[in-house]
Amino acid sequence: MAVELPQGAHLVELSATYNEKSIPRSWRIDHPMPYDRWGKLIVDAGEVLVSVNGGAAQAVTAGEPLVIPPATPFRVEPGKGAARFCMHYFHPPVLSDADELVAALGR
Repeated sequence: MAVELPQGAHLVELSATYNEKSIPRSWRIDHPMPYDRWGKLIVDAGEVLVSVNGGAAQAVTAGEPLVIPPATPFRVEPGKGAARFCMHYFHPPVLSDADELVAALGR
């Protein structure tokens, strides 16, 4: 099942653009998403292989971004051939009142 950004999440940062040879060293090992950020891996060209939460690696390609929840470990590896990609970082939505908090918690 694909993970989606929570409604109301807002973009706060973009990583540099990487290719299959410039994947950050920390992303090549199980690396947790920051606890206060959602990540959206955007592939512009080619493919990369991504493992989320210790699961099997999956190919992420252009037009099919991958959302990674806060504090979730992930690993990025080169796929087949050349690739170009970046990470978009989102803050979760800000809850404006107690009713929204209760609804968000499902109670």
